[in-house]
Amino acid sequence: MQNFIENFFITLKHLFKIIALSRFRKFPKIQLKYNETVILGNGPSLNNLIEQNQWFLEDKLKICVNFFALSSYYELVKPEIYVLIDPGFFKPEAPQNLKQKRDNLYNKIATVTNWQLFIYMPFEALKFKSAYQQLNENKNVKILYFNNVGIEGFNSFEHLCFNLSLGLPRPRNVIVPSIYISIQLGIKTIYLAGTDHNWINHIFVGNDNKLYMAQNHFYDTTNQKEAIKDWKNQDIKLHEMLQNFVVLFKSYWTLERYSKTKNVKIFNITPISFIDAFERLKIEKDK
Repeated sequence: MQNFIENFFITLKHLFKIIALSRFRKFPKIQLKYNETVILGNGPSLNNLIEQNQWFLEDKLKICVNFFALSSYYELVKPEIYVLIDPGFFKPEAPQNLKQKRDNLYNKIATVTNWQLFIYMPFEALKFKSAYQQLNENKNVKILYFNNVGIEGFNSFEHLCFNLSLGLPRPRNVIVPSIYISIQLGIKTIYLAGTDHNWINHIFVGNDNKLYMAQNHFYDTTNQKEAIKDWKNQDIKLHEMLQNFVVLFKSYWTLERYSKTKNVKIFNITPISFIDAFERLKIEKDK
């Protein structure tokens, strides 16, 4: 009974959240020629996939995220879908260093993308089109918008909201909406690559009581340790970081449960990944 009451109030809370934040529009779908997709996270293990097992990307829809396009892999992989959800990619309050990096990202995409690319952003980004206006200069690039509203509650309530594109599992990481988008597009097999998610091994509290983490992306080779900040350049406290981890890894279990209702299979092909929700798969080339 206690669990029912808790879920009831959580559901009620997120129902009001949908009314306040979601747009009642259909999910923007695209024409696909694939039944499988590979979601390319930015973890260090992605180097091994692209440099030694690039064959695995053939005949699959490729989704990349965040600052992937600033790497040398972007023109090699030629992803069909790009997902950007962090407010720092479009909000004017973002710190100057982040604005410069996102400008570099958008200029790179606008300059070199000579294949069809669909970029998925939250509806919220519509208010700040000037932040990514460079993308409109490339006719190969099309921007699509979706409800990036985190939903929790009874399983049936969650699944109904997901089906109606009113929201998705709470997106504490861009991989969550990338999986959700894949399911909404009708993809039946999803592979996760570069999703190491082993940040807990790389964070520590300094003598100044600030939270630090060694850079942990496939394109970082310096192992530089930086203070962890949010998109507004505010310090993140340890308990806030750990709470985000809890929400994120719970969202993966929600996606695993939801995927079964859609007859979708999600495989984690990332070696030594901390994600425990999806079946592991070691990729090997047929001899």
